[in-house]
Amino acid sequence: MINPFNYIKQTAELEFTYIDNNNERYSFNSQVLEILPDKIKMSKPINKLDDFNMINAYDKLQIKIFTDDGAFSCDTNFLDFTDDTYTDIYISYLYNCNFVQQRNSKRIPLHIDSELNILNSGNGVLDTVYFKTKDISETGTACITKEPLPDFNNARLTLHLENIDIIAFCEKVYSKEMELNEEILFLNGIKFTNISTHDITIIMKEMLKFQYGYQTNELMIENL
Repeated sequence: MINPFNYIKQTAELEFTYIDNNNERYSFNSQVLEILPDKIKMSKPINKLDDFNMINAYDKLQIKIFTDDGAFSCDTNFLDFTDDTYTDIYISYLYNCNFVQQRNSKRIPLHIDSELNILNSGNGVLDTVYFKTKDISETGTACITKEPLPDFNNARLTLHLENIDIIAFCEKVYSKEMELNEEILFLNGIKFTNISTHDITIIMKEMLKFQYGYQTNELMIENL
């Protein structure tokens, strides 16, 4: 059984999801301020478009936590707020906790058009490389190029998904020579060093969609 207190801690950045009666989903980012004997104190939930005051006392929320072991989701209930500005809110202890993505899970072979801007210490662009990802996970990605990627520990990676662009800061892990169709190419590993929980959630959704589509196609083939 997952013990959420092994993962949740003061200053941890978390994401709430609220589903209304029309099955509409709303996401809010917040931060743990204090773990009290009977509840958890959180900072004001932020959403650029929607206000948290749509949520009533004891409404259920899903909370997503990203850790070194992976990402997991729990249920919680909104309890109360400090004042009418929702500067601080209180939620119940977490329950129904389940991993939604393990760190040791394999990368998913998603081929995403990408732009890598290698940056200097002042975040000025030194070089730009374009490629398609070979695979991706919530911790990083890999790509195949004709030349090894330059060494870098500060780069901005833009992933061009179908309906949205995701931006992550990253560093190079390796470049390995490989032969493909009698051509010498390079497999490059890239690790995310700074990416928002919102964008990780989008990546994980894309991974799950791919896995679901793959498994569905496998079942269809087996039933032929």
